[in-house]
Amino acid sequence: DFLIHAATEEDCQAGLTAFMDFTVRLGFICQKVKTSPPAQVQKYCGMLYDTRAAPTLRVPPNKVSRCLASIDFLLHRPRSQELSRLSLAVVTGVLQSVVEATPRRVGQAHLRCLYDDLHLLEDTCDKVGADKDYTTVTLSPASSQALTWWQKWLRSHSGATTGAGMDQG
Repeated sequence: DFLIHAATEEDCQAGLTAFMDFTVRLGFICQKVKTSPPAQVQKYCGMLYDTRAAPTLRVPPNKVSRCLASIDFLLHRPRSQELSRLSLAVVTGVLQSVVEATPRRVGQAHLRCLYDDLHLLEDTCDKVGADKDYTTVTLSPASSQALTWWQKWLRSHSGATTGAGMDQG
Protein backbone atom coordinates (compact mmCIF):
# COMPACT_ATOMS: atom_id res chain seq x y z
CA ASP A 1 0.00 0.00 0.00
CA PHE A 2 1.10 3.54 -0.71
CA LEU A 3 -0.28 6.66 0.95
CA ILE A 4 0.15 10.13 -0.49
CA HIS A 5 -0.36 12.98 1.95
CA ALA A 6 -0.31 16.70 1.23
CA ALA A 7 -1.40 19.97 2.80
CA THR A 8 -3.99 20.68 0.11
CA GLU A 9 -6.18 18.60 -2.19
CA GLU A 10 -4.43 20.16 -5.20
CA ASP A 11 -1.00 19.11 -3.95
CA CYS A 12 -2.30 15.63 -3.15
CA GLN A 13 -3.79 15.28 -6.65
CA ALA A 14 -0.48 16.41 -8.18
CA GLY A 15 1.39 13.89 -6.01
CA LEU A 16 -1.00 11.10 -6.98
CA THR A 17 -0.64 11.92 -10.67
CA ALA A 18 3.17 11.95 -10.41
CA PHE A 19 3.11 8.65 -8.50
CA MET A 20 0.79 6.97 -11.02
CA ASP A 21 2.94 8.21 -13.93
CA PHE A 22 6.03 6.83 -12.20
CA THR A 23 4.45 3.41 -11.60
CA VAL A 24 3.50 3.20 -15.29
CA ARG A 25 7.11 3.97 -16.28
CA LEU A 26 8.24 1.16 -13.96
CA GLY A 27 5.72 -1.24 -15.47
CA PHE A 28 3.43 -1.54 -12.44
CA ILE A 29 -0.30 -1.63 -12.95
CA CYS A 30 -2.40 0.11 -10.28
CA GLN A 31 -5.93 -1.26 -10.30
CA LYS A 32 -8.59 1.43 -10.37
CA VAL A 33 -10.70 -0.35 -7.71
CA LYS A 34 -7.71 -0.25 -5.33
CA THR A 35 -6.90 3.41 -5.97
CA SER A 36 -8.70 6.18 -4.11
CA PRO A 37 -8.84 9.84 -5.11
CA PRO A 38 -7.62 12.45 -2.62
CA ALA A 39 -9.90 12.60 0.43
CA GLN A 40 -9.62 13.40 4.13
CA VAL A 41 -10.50 9.82 5.08
CA GLN A 42 -8.49 7.07 3.39
CA LYS A 43 -8.28 3.33 3.88
CA TYR A 44 -4.63 2.33 4.20
CA CYS A 45 -3.25 -1.03 5.32
CA GLY A 46 -6.69 -2.09 6.52
CA MET A 47 -7.33 1.00 8.68
CA LEU A 48 -9.01 4.35 8.10
CA TYR A 49 -6.83 7.45 8.33
CA ASP A 50 -9.11 10.38 9.14
CA THR A 51 -7.59 13.86 8.83
CA ARG A 52 -10.79 15.94 9.02
CA ALA A 53 -9.73 17.18 12.48
CA ALA A 54 -6.85 15.80 14.55
CA PRO A 55 -5.36 12.95 12.49
CA THR A 56 -7.03 9.78 13.73
CA LEU A 57 -6.49 6.14 12.95
CA ARG A 58 -9.86 4.37 12.94
CA VAL A 59 -10.95 0.76 12.68
CA PRO A 60 -13.23 0.29 9.64
CA PRO A 61 -16.83 -0.67 10.48
CA ASN A 62 -16.47 -4.16 8.96
CA LYS A 63 -13.47 -4.88 11.23
CA VAL A 64 -15.30 -3.51 14.27
CA SER A 65 -18.18 -5.85 13.46
CA ARG A 66 -15.85 -8.83 13.02
CA CYS A 67 -14.07 -8.11 16.30
CA LEU A 68 -17.32 -7.74 18.22
CA ALA A 69 -18.74 -10.95 16.75
CA SER A 70 -15.54 -12.81 17.68
CA ILE A 71 -15.62 -11.45 21.23
CA ASP A 72 -19.30 -12.34 21.58
CA PHE A 73 -18.50 -15.88 20.44
CA LEU A 74 -15.98 -16.29 23.27
CA LEU A 75 -17.91 -14.50 26.01
CA HIS A 76 -21.36 -15.96 25.36
CA ARG A 77 -20.56 -19.60 24.70
CA PRO A 78 -21.70 -22.03 27.39
CA ARG A 79 -19.03 -22.52 30.05
CA SER A 80 -19.43 -26.26 29.63
CA GLN A 81 -18.43 -26.00 25.96
CA GLU A 82 -14.72 -26.57 25.40
CA LEU A 83 -12.78 -23.81 23.66
CA SER A 84 -10.29 -24.89 21.03
CA ARG A 85 -6.89 -23.29 21.07
CA LEU A 86 -7.43 -22.49 17.38
CA SER A 87 -10.62 -20.50 18.12
CA LEU A 88 -8.83 -18.45 20.76
CA ALA A 89 -5.87 -17.90 18.41
CA VAL A 90 -8.16 -16.61 15.65
CA VAL A 91 -9.95 -14.15 17.95
CA THR A 92 -6.64 -12.98 19.43
CA GLY A 93 -5.27 -12.46 15.92
CA VAL A 94 -8.30 -10.43 14.86
CA LEU A 95 -7.90 -8.18 17.90
CA GLN A 96 -4.13 -7.94 17.36
CA SER A 97 -4.83 -6.51 13.89
CA VAL A 98 -6.54 -3.44 15.40
CA VAL A 99 -4.17 -2.73 18.32
CA GLU A 100 -2.56 0.09 16.32
CA ALA A 101 -5.82 2.07 16.50
CA THR A 102 -6.11 1.89 20.30
CA PRO A 103 -4.91 4.89 22.32
CA ARG A 104 -1.17 4.52 22.92
CA ARG A 105 -1.56 0.94 21.66
CA VAL A 106 -3.08 0.00 25.03
CA GLY A 107 -5.00 -2.79 23.30
CA GLN A 108 -1.77 -4.79 23.33
CA ALA A 109 -1.86 -4.87 27.15
CA HIS A 110 -5.43 -6.20 26.96
CA LEU A 111 -4.25 -9.09 24.80
CA ARG A 112 -1.57 -10.31 27.20
CA CYS A 113 -3.84 -12.58 29.25
CA LEU A 114 -5.35 -14.03 26.04
CA TYR A 115 -1.85 -14.95 24.89
CA ASP A 116 -1.16 -16.41 28.35
CA ASP A 117 -4.28 -18.59 28.09
CA LEU A 118 -3.39 -19.56 24.54
CA HIS A 119 0.13 -20.71 25.42
CA LEU A 120 -0.53 -22.01 28.94
CA LEU A 121 0.08 -25.66 28.05
CA GLU A 122 2.98 -25.05 25.65
CA ASP A 123 5.57 -26.62 27.97
CA THR A 124 3.48 -29.60 29.04
CA CYS A 125 1.60 -30.40 25.84
CA ASP A 126 3.05 -33.33 23.89
CA LYS A 127 1.21 -32.34 20.71
CA VAL A 128 3.06 -30.46 17.98
CA GLY A 129 2.13 -28.37 14.97
CA ALA A 130 -1.49 -28.44 13.84
CA ASP A 131 -2.38 -31.06 16.47
CA LYS A 132 -1.75 -28.46 19.17
CA ASP A 133 -4.38 -26.16 17.60
CA TYR A 134 -7.08 -28.72 18.37
CA THR A 135 -6.33 -28.98 22.07
CA THR A 136 -8.67 -27.08 24.36
CA VAL A 137 -8.03 -24.13 26.63
CA THR A 138 -9.95 -22.44 29.40
CA LEU A 139 -10.66 -18.74 29.19
CA SER A 140 -9.40 -17.14 32.40
CA PRO A 141 -11.33 -14.44 34.30
CA ALA A 142 -8.59 -11.98 33.29
CA SER A 143 -9.16 -12.82 29.62
CA SER A 144 -12.90 -12.34 30.03
CA GLN A 145 -12.23 -8.90 31.54
CA ALA A 146 -9.86 -8.06 28.68
CA LEU A 147 -12.46 -9.08 26.12
CA THR A 148 -15.01 -6.90 27.89
CA TRP A 149 -12.55 -3.97 27.66
CA TRP A 150 -12.19 -4.61 23.92
CA GLN A 151 -15.96 -4.78 23.53
CA LYS A 152 -16.49 -1.44 25.27
CA TRP A 153 -13.66 0.25 23.37
CA LEU A 154 -14.82 -1.00 19.97
CA ARG A 155 -18.38 0.11 20.63
CA SER A 156 -17.46 3.58 21.86
CA HIS A 157 -14.22 4.70 20.19
CA SER A 158 -12.56 2.50 17.56
CA GLY A 159 -9.94 5.14 16.82
CA ALA A 160 -6.92 6.95 18.22
CA THR A 161 -5.33 10.26 17.32
CA THR A 162 -1.92 9.96 15.74
CA GLY A 163 1.20 12.05 15.60
CA ALA A 164 4.04 13.09 17.87
CA GLY A 165 3.04 14.94 20.99
CA MET A 166 -0.69 14.42 20.54
CA ASP A 167 -2.93 13.00 23.21
CA GLN A 168 -4.02 9.62 21.91
CA GLY A 169 -7.60 9.43 23.16
